[in-house]
Amino acid sequence: MLEKMQGTPLGECWYTAFQVIGIAVAVLFGLWYQRKYICSIWKSPLTLVFVYTMIFIWVNVHFMIETGFTGMGTRSIVRALPYLPVIAFPPAVLLKIKWRKVCDFLAPIICLSTGISLFGCVFAGCCGGYPSKFGIYSFYYGGNAFPIQIIEAVAVLMLCLFLLLWNKRRGYNGEGYSLPIMFIIFGSTRFLWEFLRNNEKIWLGCSALSFHALFMAAVGAVWLFVMRKDLNKSIDSKKTKKMKKRR
Repeated sequence: MLEKMQGTPLGECWYTAFQVIGIAVAVLFGLWYQRKYICSIWKSPLTLVFVYTMIFIWVNVHFMIETGFTGMGTRSIVRALPYLPVIAFPPAVLLKIKWRKVCDFLAPIICLSTGISLFGCVFAGCCGGYPSKFGIYSFYYGGNAFPIQIIEAVAVLMLCLFLLLWNKRRGYNGEGYSLPIMFIIFGSTRFLWEFLRNNEKIWLGCSALSFHALFMAAVGAVWLFVMRKDLNKSIDSKKTKKMKKRR
């Protein structure tokens, strides 16, 4: 089936379908998840529509600038994710939502839509790995290639689950730590995945997206470092409360 679809308009349709499904699932999930942070059923879809629109615009603008307007390469969300805190600021101000709450709200949802969307790469034949006996068909090689798309999709969905559990354990307090944690894990793993992809390498075996992934991880690390004092205070406060309850 993949042999007939990859590199054809039908394969691109399936790729686009997974992109649309990913965003649709994210918006629908957001309608339920907003109860934890936003408490207004109309604010969450507005926030998500704005965020995904800006991500789409920034990915394409950044891609065209980076490739010299040749249109050759992969339009990856990795290019836009490091700027998510900035993208989240306007809806937070306009809709009068605490900015940190918006960040915590967005972190698992972005992973959810991204994880689903990545499965579409299998049908389009893009973002594949190198030739491998173990893998899925790739029209680039006319044979099997390492299934890095599926591996990353599962990894991102697992990250989504981790962030949901993290937010739940933190009591959905909107401290804003979920997004930098997501940046660190997503960025560092995507950096490693890039070595397994057949993307064009530009320096020391790294592709252009490798550096975007590193930048994402660096933003998350610096952000978390700056916020670490608040995190320690929050943890100490929770420990104190638990000790008082036991007494």
